[in-house]
Amino acid sequence: MPQPIIGPLKSSTIVRRHPDNPVLAAADVPYPTALVFNAGVAKYQGRYVCVFRSDHGSLKDERLDGRTTLGLATSRDGVRWEVSPRPCFEMTGGEILRAYDPRLTVMDGRCYMCFAVDTRHGLRGGSWACRASRSLPPKRRTKRPAATGTTSSSPAG
Repeated sequence: MPQPIIGPLKSSTIVRRHPDNPVLAAADVPYPTALVFNAGVAKYQGRYVCVFRSDHGSLKDERLDGRTTLGLATSRDGVRWEVSPRPCFEMTGGEILRAYDPRLTVMDGRCYMCFAVDTRHGLRGGSWACRASRSLPPKRRTKRPAATGTTSSSPAG
């Protein structure tokens, strides 16, 4: 019998799931969303900001419609979330198929997001910056980024 390369897998005692997990689910999103997952979270302007992948469709009907957007939620405590009424970010059209897997970081008073972009030529990376002077969440969707796979536009407000 072959020997395992690593020992038994176990979770760190430092990181634990919240007892109310999941703290954000598709049922919390106010637009037709079947799946909510792979979120990026950062503390920004005194609140937790969450950008999450949202695959549109219906779990009840066991249907995905092929549309992926990024949703935005904010929270004071990181457990109870207020979700924006519309997706906050979407890249599609031309060579770009979808953007997904957001990750957030805050540097020098700005919140930055990097994300994966599926294109007709393979996987690419993208980035986006939020101006510190803008309040979150945005009141309307961001403008569609240029079809380069990278954007540096600010959120609509």
